[in-house]
Amino acid sequence: MYRLLLSELNVRHNHDDHANGEVWAEKEAHARDSSVERASTAGSRTRPRHSSEDENLHAEHRRKAPIPSGREATPIDVQSPPPPVPSPPICSSPIVIAPTPEVVSPSTPEVILPEPPKPISRARGPIATMRQINMKRAGTGTKDDIPHEQGHAYDDAYAEMQRLTPAQREIVKATFPAMEADAIRNALQVLLLLFSEHPRYKNIWPQFRAIPDSALMSAVELRRHASVYMKGLRAIIDAMDDEISLAEQLKRIARAHIKWNIHKSHVMHMLQPVLEVISNTLKQKPLNADIADAWTTLYDVIANLIDIFREVERRASLSKGRHSVSSN
Repeated sequence: MYRLLLSELNVRHNHDDHANGEVWAEKEAHARDSSVERASTAGSRTRPRHSSEDENLHAEHRRKAPIPSGREATPIDVQSPPPPVPSPPICSSPIVIAPTPEVVSPSTPEVILPEPPKPISRARGPIATMRQINMKRAGTGTKDDIPHEQGHAYDDAYAEMQRLTPAQREIVKATFPAMEADAIRNALQVLLLLFSEHPRYKNIWPQFRAIPDSALMSAVELRRHASVYMKGLRAIIDAMDDEISLAEQLKRIARAHIKWNIHKSHVMHMLQPVLEVISNTLKQKPLNADIADAWTTLYDVIANLIDIFREVERRASLSKGRHSVSSN
């Protein structure tokens, strides 16, 4: 289609050039005839030439008069140069130069750096740490030294708490609010996931033994335990920046689990349900490796402290038995 239009346009263009060529040929012939006619008319109207006398007369008048000897040329004889153009008057007042305006560069917005993590309050050694915990727990407290047989256990407990790095503590503090937003529901999910994988764990707590599995979800006892569970986690989170307070909370939780004959394996079996609930609340699947590592370290520390303080309780009871026998 476009080629047909282009060929038609070329045909019209060639036809116009041919027609215009004939017209221009006629115009050029007419112009030549007119120029010949004008030339003949002009020749008939030309004036006759002057005679030789008239030419001599005109030449005499055109001849210049000689300059007399001994007389300088007058301004009439010599063409004087044009007068100089006067220059503009010089201003006597000083020229004031306006100062160059100072270019003010746009201010760079201040970059607000994130605050560094708070320094952890540390005691002077494991024995001093545990002594401060005992004094704070008892109120009036005691200044007696920790028995020698318990010293190694306290060293192990102090070393366990050092495993939680400042970065891991910050991660736990940052991710727990998402789990705490719906505390009872999320804690119930943790417990039900635990019981589904390990049904015998329900018999660890006496208040759950008489509740049928079908009614466990709506049982008041389970909801109450879920509330206590989340409050215990909140107490640990609040004590993250103070090593003394953190050690006290971990020791209290460990002692509370000892009386129910809970060991490290029970606590570590609860870790997977906790990570699953955190993954759901944060909407991260799979869960970030750093977050999973921080919570795994926390639960591993709690589980190890349970075994450590169980040994502390055992040695303390043996020490009391020896003292009672010797006194008798």
